Amino acid sequence: MSNAPQTFDEYVEQMKRTSGPLMDEREWETVIAPNLEEIRQSLERGGGGPDDEAHWALVRKQFTFDHEKGHLNTGTLGASPLYVRRKTVELREVSEREPWHHQGWVHRCEQEAIQKVAALLNAQPGEITFTRNITESMIQVATGLDLRRGDVVVTTNREHGGGRVSWDMAHDWHGVHVENVPIPDVVEDADGLDEATIELFRHTFERYNTPKYAKKKKLLSVSHIFSPLARRMPVKALCALAREYGYLSYVDGAQTVGMIRFDLHDIGCDFYGNSPHKWLLAPKGTGILYARNESIAHLKGMHTKATWKSWKTNNAALSARPFGARGTHDVAACGGIGFAVDFLNLIGGIDRVEARGWGLACRLRDGIERLPGLKFITPNQPKHTPIERRLSGAMTAFVLDGAGNMGEQLRNRYGIDFPASDRWARVSTHYYNTPAQVDRIVQALRAIAGR
Repeated sequence: MSNAPQTFDEYVEQMKRTSGPLMDEREWETVIAPNLEEIRQSLERGGGGPDDEAHWALVRKQFTFDHEKGHLNTGTLGASPLYVRRKTVELREVSEREPWHHQGWVHRCEQEAIQKVAALLNAQPGEITFTRNITESMIQVATGLDLRRGDVVVTTNREHGGGRVSWDMAHDWHGVHVENVPIPDVVEDADGLDEATIELFRHTFERYNTPKYAKKKKLLSVSHIFSPLARRMPVKALCALAREYGYLSYVDGAQTVGMIRFDLHDIGCDFYGNSPHKWLLAPKGTGILYARNESIAHLKGMHTKATWKSWKTNNAALSARPFGARGTHDVAACGGIGFAVDFLNLIGGIDRVEARGWGLACRLRDGIERLPGLKFITPNQPKHTPIERRLSGAMTAFVLDGAGNMGEQLRNRYGIDFPASDRWARVSTHYYNTPAQVDRIVQALRAIAGR
């Protein structure tokens, strides 16, 4: 019987026996491993509900930021747990011990990470590749589509700067027409918002449904959850509408993976980008790009002749993703994306995480909804709202008028730090945040508003 290791963990153990530890293992043995066992036992006892503070307190042991203050800006940058950080370091050390001999194992971890992401998002592994961030994912789509003068991109006036730079450049350099669908900032009434949004896009598509644009390339580019508005868009309906009018579709999902459950095949988009360093809490400098099998052929110039031929021959096999020929890159960080998916599952899975973040967001919105001068950018829906009817996730954006410099007061007077200006603010409530931290925000805003 062969003694060859069958998994990466077995391979690491073999290396330790032959060449010594890869890093200081006391933290793993005294903190990380015992904590993971505590979390496992909590889940076995039925723990992990949105209000199970004992379970989420166990999970918080994996994070090294100030727990009293909390990290309230996951929408910009997540905090990686110790498990992900140490496993990624371990993977990098494997590579550096023998840079040539061990590369097969390191790349194997990257391939496994692709499979884990595909399983989480219900995609085929051959439809997933890794980039350095979501902006790079969008640039790959934009350059691959090779848009030219007269082609049309329909987007919105609320996209993140990094989520529209490709279309701005396509306009400036190649004469591509970029149409911005106007999205209101403040939502007075959430009822019928999705239906009204869909009609806005239908009206825009209809304007370009003329012989002049019949042979032009047309693309819909829209956020799944807007970064500045923290509002969830009806992307499944919009992608279906885009197909009806002959458009390809790209969804900017910077704020989704690790925050909410969704199904890429169900959404029906052609392309999807994500920044896993946000809500998935993966290593920084990583990105995800999904390209639906039926749409990969539209990405010209993003693959070599050999990878394209291999992909066609092997029916989109994992090892032959034609748009994933990246050359030398940080394989350890990419493997870390897989470790982040592992950790998500270890603490209870995406459904528990989504319920936790939603519950904390509802607590915040309910606490501030009656403040004078406050208007929600993110609709305040009841906590029991069904998932399919929710217009947001675990982020809350609002404006507060007439209270002076809100952001400066929050930071300097109350020691609370999240993106906030004179009147606009956005709060991220991930599973490592607490009701007490939410209540501190509510109390500070009440004081600032003079309530």
